[in-house]
Amino acid sequence: MTPNQNNQPAPYFPPQGTPAPYGYNQPGPWQQQQPQWYWTPQVQPAHPNNGAGVVGLVLSIIGLFIPFVSLIAIPFAAVGVSRVRSKQANNKGSAITGLLLSILGCLWIVVLFAL
Repeated sequence: MTPNQNNQPAPYFPPQGTPAPYGYNQPGPWQQQQPQWYWTPQVQPAHPNNGAGVVGLVLSIIGLFIPFVSLIAIPFAAVGVSRVRSKQANNKGSAITGLLLSILGCLWIVVLFAL
């Protein structure tokens, strides 16, 4: 090996036609081969959560304490239930609960003004 202009040794290149020594793109006997395949889990995409159903639920809970908010919650909860029935969303419980609580809030309005 002869030094080059910067006083650094020239890189080693094995002669053509001979196998490369260990460490040159070949694993040694002490190294394990990497597997040629790998497993990736198959995940099915879930339906997105229903934003209208959640808004209906939150507004209906607020509507139990502030009576006229329940009137705003009914359309949101109804849209949420319809999205669940058409398989566009997967949070059936929150949409139905929002609809029932908003109806209960509307009954609360009737009771308050009947007195």
